[in-house]
Amino acid sequence: IAFYLRFPCLLTVMRPASRTVHTLLFWILSIISIIKNLEKIKSLPPYKQKIDFLYKFCYNNYKKIKDFKNEQEIIMVYIIGDTHGDNSYIYNIQHKEKLTKDDYIIVCGDFGFVWNGDYKKQLYKLHKCTEATILFVDGNHESFDLLEKFPVVEWHGGKASQLTERIFWLRRGEIYTIEGHTYFCFGGARSVDKDWRTPGKSWWPQEEPTTEEMIHGMEVINENLDKIEYVIT
Repeated sequence: IAFYLRFPCLLTVMRPASRTVHTLLFWILSIISIIKNLEKIKSLPPYKQKIDFLYKFCYNNYKKIKDFKNEQEIIMVYIIGDTHGDNSYIYNIQHKEKLTKDDYIIVCGDFGFVWNGDYKKQLYKLHKCTEATILFVDGNHESFDLLEKFPVVEWHGGKASQLTERIFWLRRGEIYTIEGHTYFCFGGARSVDKDWRTPGKSWWPQEEPTTEEMIHGMEVINENLDKIEYVIT
């Protein structure tokens, strides 16, 4: 009560900046503080003194959590699927979670922002949606002829195609280390509707992994079986 009456702006500032875990930590600390000092609170005669006493605990706990966040910044990795060139999915995550340049979004197939001749415009719009780094594995609905024109670079321990400074295609059978965690990635799929699609315009044979790619993937898994923490496919 004291928190809302005397300092209502703190919660709205803290929630987007520190995310839900810090909000929860704030309330836990506040409740523990009140329980530990319950007798002291009861002994305070006037109502105003009780409010002031509770307010001090709330404010002190807020400062502790804010200092904790500054010392140990949380970097987030969000995993979604099938954007199909629709940047509203990325925008909604950015708007809700307040992502920073240190965060990551991984799309599990059917990225779709590189589809035809206006892909540069689409990638530019995608850049405007978020500050985070965007990663994706390929699905069965990708313009592979265009994707394969981007340069392959070494990125976080594996090979990736770099579309822009913050957008990377994670290649099949590669392992990447992101913020101390190891990800094995393997894209590709078979289109069940390819009979209704046009080769080179809405369907590409590269959608299915080759024998060489699968052998490479199995070799990488066998060599790193005790290191892989996540599989993105």
